[in-house]
Amino acid sequence: MLFRKLTLFLVLTICFHALFAEVFEFKYRKDDMYKLKTEVDEDIYYNGVFSGSANYLNKISVFIEDVKGKKGSLKGIFRTFKQVREGIYLYKEEEEDYSSFFVRDEHGKYEMSNDYLMPLMRDVPLFPAYDIKPGDEWSAKGIEVHDFTEFGVQKPVLAPININYTYLRDEKRDGMNCAVFQINYAVYYLYNGPTPKANDYPVKIMGGAEQEHFWNREAGRPYYYSDDFDIYYIMKSGLVIEFLGRSEGLVTESKKWDKKKATDDIKKEIEDKKIEDTTVKEDDEGIVITLENIQFKPESDVLMPSEQAKLKKIAEILKRYPDRDLFIAGHTALAGTSSGRQALSENRARSVAEFLLMLGVRREDQITYKGFGARLPLADNSTEEGRRKNRRVEIKILEN
Repeated sequence: MLFRKLTLFLVLTICFHALFAEVFEFKYRKDDMYKLKTEVDEDIYYNGVFSGSANYLNKISVFIEDVKGKKGSLKGIFRTFKQVREGIYLYKEEEEDYSSFFVRDEHGKYEMSNDYLMPLMRDVPLFPAYDIKPGDEWSAKGIEVHDFTEFGVQKPVLAPININYTYLRDEKRDGMNCAVFQINYAVYYLYNGPTPKANDYPVKIMGGAEQEHFWNREAGRPYYYSDDFDIYYIMKSGLVIEFLGRSEGLVTESKKWDKKKATDDIKKEIEDKKIEDTTVKEDDEGIVITLENIQFKPESDVLMPSEQAKLKKIAEILKRYPDRDLFIAGHTALAGTSSGRQALSENRARSVAEFLLMLGVRREDQITYKGFGARLPLADNSTEEGRRKNRRVEIKILEN
């Protein structure tokens, strides 16, 4: 009888454990695409004195190019935008797109060259190879990447971090069946690389972050996170720069898109609506609607009424693709100074973005912009016809 009771107890224990514990693994499916959008709000202090605030929007597109066993070969495209607080808050791209290639295994471990700057956090989250259940804790190593290029350090600076994980609970979020983890880490790093060219540069990095992380069980990847961070750069001069803030990130699936059909549909609508000086083409990132010879008041970013009417017609087309973000690029002809052309192209791109936002085409975080000055001409600037083509604004409907 005792043996039967003990056997029954062991069976029930094993069943209970199987129901409430599991191994967490990343899942990779060839040709899948998804995007991570993060927003960062931070305050900056110099020697404890408030210096200013900054708000950033990061858009990361991920393509799973191959799968071998349980490992995925991924390509990431990273774009960083800074919020410009002039009237309507919009995000302007800070730098050119940045691409990285890496392999990641089922536990979350990266295999990649240390020459890549992105992603800034690596091996996070990193799951154990055994069953875990709510209340379980574990520790692992990770990497936090820092950019010292402004100080003359050409390669990314990789700081090791110690990470503590706690499986908090299971929770539904936006209809997703998620496991929720607490992720805390601390960084303490002494720079020992080549001497930077700048007079002053960071010699020590200190601080840490506390994150709540929602894991999408069905997709086998993160879904949402929020964290609070406090990072210090101690400079060679003794100056202490503190970055104190909060960030949030959301992963969304990229729906398959027949770009050729969408391009043909948009071309037909533009023809039917008789929208002049407007062309449409596909590129690697999406579909580009180019408004050539776009008219503003002289040497300004104020749209002429004729262009507003044109944009209202284009807005009707853009509203048919509400899940696709927009990127507005401003270009000028080769006239005036380089700095003047740059400022004018940025302001004109922003003006178009603001007008589309006012028309309800997208939310603020779905419309970003950048000015390119005269750096990317379509035609010869020595002719009036060429200059007409080069004075343009491009509205890109992004695929991912």
